[in-house]
Amino acid sequence: MKLTTIIFLVISVSVFGQQNIIQTDYLSISGRLELKGNDRVSKNRLGLVTSIRHKDSIETRPFDIADDGQFKIDKLNSGTYRLTFRVNNDYVTIDTVVTISSESLSELQLKLFKKPCDYDALRDINDSKLKILISSGTSPRINNKGDNAFERKFEIKYVVLGDSQPESWNCLKKYNDTVYEFLDKKCGKRWRKTVRDDAIGLK
Repeated sequence: MKLTTIIFLVISVSVFGQQNIIQTDYLSISGRLELKGNDRVSKNRLGLVTSIRHKDSIETRPFDIADDGQFKIDKLNSGTYRLTFRVNNDYVTIDTVVTISSESLSELQLKLFKKPCDYDALRDINDSKLKILISSGTSPRINNKGDNAFERKFEIKYVVLGDSQPESWNCLKKYNDTVYEFLDKKCGKRWRKTVRDDAIGLK
């Protein structure tokens, strides 16, 4: 075998080996998620859901995140990924798209902001459109005669919310708490004797 042929074979094997290494090297995405406010990032407390999906795939997979918001997603190939961070209804969901090619992505900084509450008790008081919000769960109860009489007497409407609430519990409770304070000042405590017992924040 000629010397030139041997050199060519050695070079070919070397290049092929390098290509295999590049193909099997995994990349990662790491960073930190911050919540605007006093809440800590905690899956148990806030119901945090995290997922990552490659742009060419319909499958998603979750990834872990620490209480201080730090996360690292390993064993990724190069490409474009969609990262999703969803907490509870207090916060706006983040969907961010990142691309990694030859190097891992680190120090990605993300912030979750609180949603504005669409229920404004002071506005409804000023507009004489007062409501009491009801949490009905999966089996809503319609008004009975006593409930209808309550609405007429105190010039207020019950709003029954189903199982899928568009607003966070804190938002709904804050609305009702303001309404309760208003009714206490306007009517004393007598309204509390006949109000629906499933009103949010009453107990």
